[in-house]
Amino acid sequence: MSLPRRTRRNRRTQLPEGLDQESLTDMLARLRISQWDLALIGDGSGSSWMHGCGWAGVLIDRFTKGRRLFYGGMNVGSINLAELMPYMHALSWYHENFGRDRLKRADHGVLHVHIITDSQVICQHGSKINAGQNPSSNRSAWACMAQFIKEGYILHYHHIPRCTVALNVVADKVAGVSRLTLQGIELQDKETREQLSIYDYNPL
Repeated sequence: MSLPRRTRRNRRTQLPEGLDQESLTDMLARLRISQWDLALIGDGSGSSWMHGCGWAGVLIDRFTKGRRLFYGGMNVGSINLAELMPYMHALSWYHENFGRDRLKRADHGVLHVHIITDSQVICQHGSKINAGQNPSSNRSAWACMAQFIKEGYILHYHHIPRCTVALNVVADKVAGVSRLTLQGIELQDKETREQLSIYDYNPL
C-alpha cells in the first residue's frame, strides 16, 4: 500500500494575493527542513467549547511522494483542539496503515515528522510534550501526541504566519467548510425523517 501520488501536472490554483505557488523542495528549504519522513500542514476553524469546530490537514510522505487530505468536524470543540486535530487525525491513520511497518524498517526505528502550523499554541504545547512536560490545556488530546513519540515518531513543530504556505491555505478553506457543514446538519431519523431527541429514547 502507498499514499496516492499524482503524476500529471497540477493546474495553477488561485492563491491569495502576494502568495505564489511554491514547490515542496523550496518550501522545505525555506523552513530549513532537511531530515524528514513525513510533513504535515494543517489548520483548524472554531472559537470556544460552546460552538462547533472543523479541521483539515495534508500529509506528505517523503518515501512515496504521496499525499492525503484529512478533514473533519465536531459539533462542539475549541479552536486549540481544532488546530491539533489535523495532526492527531493524520498520524493515527498513517500509523495504522503504514507507520508500524515503516518504523520497523526505519533507521534507528524512528521517523521524523515535521508539523507546519500557523498556531503558536500548537508549537508551544508541542515543545512541552517533546520535553516530557504537560501543556496547560487539552491534556488528554496531547497525550495522544505523546504516545506517537513513544511509538518512534520524532515530532518537529514549525510556526508559519497564516496563509504563507499554499497547503495551509487549502487546509484553512477545508477546515472552515468542515465546520460550517457540520453546523448545518439536521439530526433526523433516516427512515421517518423525524427530529431526533436524546431525551425521547430514554425518558426520565
